[in-house]
Amino acid sequence: YFVIRLYQAALSGQAILQSVCNQESPKTPKAEIREALIKAFGKEGLVNLVNNNRFYLAQTEYEALTVASIEQEKKQGFSTIALPQDPTRILGFHDKVNHRTFLIADNLNPETACAVMLHEVGVHMSADSTLRAKTRKLIDTAVNLYET
Repeated sequence: YFVIRLYQAALSGQAILQSVCNQESPKTPKAEIREALIKAFGKEGLVNLVNNNRFYLAQTEYEALTVASIEQEKKQGFSTIALPQDPTRILGFHDKVNHRTFLIADNLNPETACAVMLHEVGVHMSADSTLRAKTRKLIDTAVNLYET
């Protein structure tokens, strides 16, 4: 249902990893995605991520990319995020500058939202944390298992 793609940012040459859908966007309401995430991960955990500015659920790609870009400009004086001219059906991404994960409700359904959340937080957010060494070993092992 989805593929991971590297998106080259225009301003700095830095890249962000995005989960991208290769099918038509379902235009799921944000409230429905929020409920699925609460059911899967618990309200307390999700609220904790939101309150600590580690997670943002956007309705549209434009909203998510705009918020991430503005936050980066505030923090470092410029943004590594380029706003696409056409929708690219991004499911989610992790902003390494602000250590914040974004999901896009328009491009998700309740089932894919949970998988994308696990990927963005479990792989990308954890790689930006003190758990990096431990998660790197786990990811390398998973890749090696997949390739054999």
